[in-house]
Amino acid sequence: MEILKEGRIQAYFGGGSTFQSHPNHGLGPKNVNIFSPCANFVLDAGGEFIPWTEDTPKWMKEAYRHMTVGPDLALMPELLNGQKIDFIWASHSHADHVMAIPKLMRYFKRNGKIYGSPHTMEIMRKVFMDTLNFSPYLYKDDDGIFGVIDCLAKREALELGAKELLPGLIWHTRIGGHIPGATYAIAEFKNLGINLLDTGDTASFSMPLVPGSSLIDDIRLGRVPCPNIIVGTDFTNPSREEFRWEPVGEELIRKVNLYLNEGKTVVIGAFENSRTQNIAETLRQAGIKVYIDGGGREIYQIYYENAKWCPDYPEVILDGIEMVASVQHRQKLLEDGEPKVIITTAGMFDGGPMEGYLEYGLSNPKFVFIATSYVSPRSKAALLLEAVKEENPEIELEDGRIIKIKAKVERIGFTAHGNVRDFEQLVKTIYETNGGRRIKSYLVHGMLKTKQMVAELVKECTDCVFVEHGQVYDLTI
Repeated sequence: MEILKEGRIQAYFGGGSTFQSHPNHGLGPKNVNIFSPCANFVLDAGGEFIPWTEDTPKWMKEAYRHMTVGPDLALMPELLNGQKIDFIWASHSHADHVMAIPKLMRYFKRNGKIYGSPHTMEIMRKVFMDTLNFSPYLYKDDDGIFGVIDCLAKREALELGAKELLPGLIWHTRIGGHIPGATYAIAEFKNLGINLLDTGDTASFSMPLVPGSSLIDDIRLGRVPCPNIIVGTDFTNPSREEFRWEPVGEELIRKVNLYLNEGKTVVIGAFENSRTQNIAETLRQAGIKVYIDGGGREIYQIYYENAKWCPDYPEVILDGIEMVASVQHRQKLLEDGEPKVIITTAGMFDGGPMEGYLEYGLSNPKFVFIATSYVSPRSKAALLLEAVKEENPEIELEDGRIIKIKAKVERIGFTAHGNVRDFEQLVKTIYETNGGRRIKSYLVHGMLKTKQMVAELVKECTDCVFVEHGQVYDLTI
């Protein structure tokens, strides 16, 4: 590892597919650490729930619902060299960007801050509490619940626009797309001529409850300083094809109406944060009543309370949306035989109320299960989608029981991530705005194959760096 040089801006990447700690590890939790003369700060610190391995002790599987991984922070004491972290910026509230923030509290200044949108600040609390509930060992060396409480006390919501967070450091934050409350950030080092961009997870297209990212237009129109270094990226979606929410939403509406007219109960599996609410709004606008179950209920309320934070956000309307209020309410919905639509977690059918819906409805031809999220190969949704291709499909439950599948199971694919062409357009916009000067892009948060494809697309405009674990990168121009 290189030694940090005084008076320079340097970066250490503790996550984002640079730290492959586990054979089931995918994109990797995002974590970028910046060390500079005017501030030490962190761009996201995520964690992930991942499947247990075959050699995981039985007691651990029984004690904890999930295995978790976080970024590699082992080098932080050496990197800080007696200094402390001034602040953390959270791009948005998904677990792979915020779950591990409590693990940084030991390196934090007493008056340090955690910044982000009001949505992110509120949902962050839920992520921490879910982690304490399902995988508390992630925080076992960080004072557990007391570390989380300390972390929550340091939150401060940022308004959109520019703010001098510390002398010589202007922070520009605007709409990132992806989910409500997601932002991108440009760190403007006034005295060093460096503008660092972190796109956060991003999407250029609009969804029912969140407009697309304003980043490219903001750069083109001079609303923000033009970046000359990119340190945070989103290559979650490897596609080159343009995605638009509306045609996929129309296909969902068509199928849901068809099933309702056949008298069926439609159970939609969706991620709790954004997918649930955007699909519910899609159906609500089509005049279809929707029941919401699982973790999406609390997040719906947070969206509702913070919709006015951004003037470009649409209103969150709860008419036509009913929250499942209790276990008894859920059971009544299952048993009353009336056609209806229920959106619930988990998005990949692993856990949450979806487990109960599957156990009750898979053997019933009057039920339809629709996956709307990314489906990993080992998920229950993937297993079911494969099983129903057989002539007499069945599935084995965790307790060994076999269920004959008579319900319909299908997937309608949505995404909340931009594709690689969006990054290509971003880099070309920066290149042109900078008068044809090349910039440097540090590629994180995506699979290596996707990064290689991106690097080839943008090689005329930027020098791409495939960050390596354990390396410190000098960003000073």
